Amino acid sequence: MRSLFILIISLISISLNAAAPVFHAIISEMYLEKYPERDSQEFTIGTLFPDIRYLANIKREITHAKSMSLRQIQEEKSSFQAGLMLHSFVDLEREAFANRSGIYNSIPKFSHLEKKTQWTVRATLLKLIEDEVLYNSLNHDKIISYLSKTSIEQLKYVPLKMAKKWHENQIHYLQILPSKLIQEKLLDTADSSWTIPRADLQKFPLLIETLSKDPKIIDYVMDQIKQFQTKIEDFERAS
Repeated sequence: MRSLFILIISLISISLNAAAPVFHAIISEMYLEKYPERDSQEFTIGTLFPDIRYLANIKREITHAKSMSLRQIQEEKSSFQAGLMLHSFVDLEREAFANRSGIYNSIPKFSHLEKKTQWTVRATLLKLIEDEVLYNSLNHDKIISYLSKTSIEQLKYVPLKMAKKWHENQIHYLQILPSKLIQEKLLDTADSSWTIPRADLQKFPLLIETLSKDPKIIDYVMDQIKQFQTKIEDFERAS
């Protein structure tokens, strides 16, 4: 499926300070627990929606903000737009936490690659490892049910046909571990649109599976989730 291939490529070429779908969905659920008055379906679709830009070939700034606060999200009346804003908040906070934690020291360096490509490989690995760690913590059935229909607000950004294709891709991604998805849907394709050398990409499934079981990395992921929970809870209490 060509569109599914683009989904996987987007995870590999995605902006390096971006979280992957499972991570975003986990934080979305956490936020909705504190703000149940939001339309949960619209909010969740909005949270996952910004990275449709790869499939739709639209500029990043159309769906991503350079800065974002919980106050701005709270004040947004549209649940879909608030979810879209949370996506930017999570991307920015996640990368700041990753850099402070020193977690990249635990990710293989791929020292045979030139510096920029090496960083792309390591940053991509970390995002997929995070999703692997969190995979079983997500209520997949609930998120998939939210993705069973499109939001009218999506049509401000993309045509209905494109929105439906994106929904199908997101559902597929949520149905299989990242390590298995890379192995089954990427490595068996003849498409040559790699942003990471194929020889290194072939190492991803085993690396993701192995490193997602590393206690240090598990602690890093769970500490980051706790930080998001604390930020949301502290803000909600202060509001």
